[in-house]
Amino acid sequence: MDSWLDSANLEGCSFPLENLPYGVVSAADGDPRCAVAIGDRVLDLRLLEQEGLIDIDAGRLVFEGASLNAFMACGTQSWRSVREQLTDLLSVDGRERRLRDDARLRDAALHSMANVTPRLPFSVSEYTDFYAGRQHAFNVGTMFGGLKMPCRRTGCTFRSDTTDGPPPSLSAEQTSADPGGS
Repeated sequence: MDSWLDSANLEGCSFPLENLPYGVVSAADGDPRCAVAIGDRVLDLRLLEQEGLIDIDAGRLVFEGASLNAFMACGTQSWRSVREQLTDLLSVDGRERRLRDDARLRDAALHSMANVTPRLPFSVSEYTDFYAGRQHAFNVGTMFGGLKMPCRRTGCTFRSDTTDGPPPSLSAEQTSADPGGS
C-alpha cells in the first residue's frame, strides 16, 4: 500500500503506511502533542482531530492533551478506527483527500522528525514492582548484599524446602564472581 508521502514508500523506511506508531513530540513551539510517525515525518493528531479529519468518540477530543492516556482509555475499537482513518488519510487511494490536497493544512500537520523532540507518551499513574519470584529476589538481593549474602539486606525469605544457594538457573561461574562489589 503506497502513501502520497514519498518518504513513507522508500525501501527500508521504518515508518511506511503499514507501520504508524503513536507517540508524543514537541515541535518548535515546545508544545507537546500526540502524533504518529509516517516516513520521515510526524503527523499532528491534535490538529487532525480539530480539523475533523479523524474522529474517535463523536466529537470528543482525545488528542488534546500532552499524553496518549485518553486515547488508550478508548479501547481497541477506537484504536482500530483511528488506524483505519489515518491509513485512508495517508494512502494514495484514500477517500479523504483534504490533508493531501491542502498545502496549508499539510504544512501545519506534518513535521520533520529532525525538528521534533520525543516526549514520554503516557502519564504513569501507578507502579508495580513484580518482586515475587525467587529468581528476581535473588537478583535484586545481589545488588545490595552481593552474591555471598544476596538476601540478608533485602529481608527476603524463602520456603524451608529450598536450598540456601542461588536459584538453580545460575551457573557456578555466575555465582563465583561478585558483581555487586562486596
